[in-house]
Amino acid sequence: YDKAVAKRNSLAGYLYLRLFNEVLMCANASLAGDKDKKGELALTLDLVDGYGIKGGDLNNFASLCVNYSNERLHQLFIQHVLTQPQELYLQEGLDWDPIRIPDNRGTVMLFTDIQPACLMDCIEEEC
Repeated sequence: YDKAVAKRNSLAGYLYLRLFNEVLMCANASLAGDKDKKGELALTLDLVDGYGIKGGDLNNFASLCVNYSNERLHQLFIQHVLTQPQELYLQEGLDWDPIRIPDNRGTVMLFTDIQPACLMDCIEEEC
């Protein structure tokens, strides 16, 4: 049973990867025009958000998952290191200059929280 589950999970991961790569190839083909150093069509898609450009030489499902993880970790860091202490300062009536904190909640929500069609749900539906 455990081997069957492991093989199923492996197949599902492979299918997600292939589907995501196919979606990116289609998107990149429709945005064609950029050439790489060899003069060949550069097939990449860069995601831009408030925290910079998410791109590289090759985009794939794994890089999407890494980007989501980074955005989520950044969100947690901002919340625990900057936002919560400032809320505590307000509660305690401390005199301090508030720090304007960038919020990446929209980026994180794009991946998993927007209903009925967040990015991960759309990918799962296609598999």
